[in-house]
Amino acid sequence: MTSVPWKRMSSLAFWVATALTAQQPATAPAPRFDVVSIREVPPNAPPAMREQGFTPVLPGGQFINSRTPLLFMIAFAWDVRNPSTQLTGLPDWANSKGFAVSAKPGPDFPSLPPAENYEQVRLMMRAMLAERFHLQLHTETRQQRILQLGVARGGLKIKEVDPPVPPATAGNVFATAGKNGAGRMIGNKSTMERLVTTLTLIMKQPVVDETGLKGNTVHLTLRCICRFRCGGWVGGREDADYSCSSCA
Repeated sequence: MTSVPWKRMSSLAFWVATALTAQQPATAPAPRFDVVSIREVPPNAPPAMREQGFTPVLPGGQFINSRTPLLFMIAFAWDVRNPSTQLTGLPDWANSKGFAVSAKPGPDFPSLPPAENYEQVRLMMRAMLAERFHLQLHTETRQQRILQLGVARGGLKIKEVDPPVPPATAGNVFATAGKNGAGRMIGNKSTMERLVTTLTLIMKQPVVDETGLKGNTVHLTLRCICRFRCGGWVGGREDADYSCSSCA
């Protein structure tokens, strides 16, 4: 059993969008895409189906994504782990509008190992966002309440399993909402890091993993028995201890 109680105030890094209408010249040259296509996806278009392990980054410095919001593109470019809580100053459409993006560098782009290719694409995405969306960001540190994910008194009931065999990777944790704020989260050969990512999105508050299971692979099926109302908690109480109990 795990619990998610309120924790102390903590300092977190925030990326603040300071302008979406003006751009200042860069102080140093950065790698750039040579050919870029960005097309807004109609809101009634069918959802994009993703296979496990999907990445928009392709060999040769390419970024191809058939449907992605601006929020995701910014999070990818600056490696923002929890964009819903750490990115501020963006308009509402940054998360509601989807874009089909195809971006490729010039023919002289070198053949790189996957990790280096990934980082170069990040840098080129930054330049693309500045040019096409007139985006400027700065970072600052703020004090904010965070949530702690820990092991409750009954002990851990999440089942640890062997990690996936490469090239397979750890699975995501998927969440569904039910009536009265109840919900269910399911992960197949996933990690606590991915559980924390899903919880952060649901709670709209930063969640920190303090279960001691970092790096472990788990199967989990969690039934949430708390109701997410009044800012995320029943009655808006900040001192309450709500739990998610395993039904596996």
